[in-house]
Amino acid sequence: MDLLPIMKDSGYTKAQYINFDQEVCTIRLNQFYSNDEIFLQLRMDPASIQYFPLDRTPYITFMEKEKVIKLQLLK
Repeated sequence: MDLLPIMKDSGYTKAQYINFDQEVCTIRLNQFYSNDEIFLQLRMDPASIQYFPLDRTPYITFMEKEKVIKLQLLK
């Protein structure tokens, strides 16, 4: 699934997450051209991806073994 066009087409311009060092990080989606670039930024190669577009604050969850990152989508 190519997530980046879906996020951009839905009007999201930024995303926010807590990294593995427990720091809040904000990224601008226009600086990425592929899912792989996002995965490099997140420092993971997810085995599972879940997209929750209808939540109050839409988000995507990336899971790799025991590691989980919740990427909140912002307009």
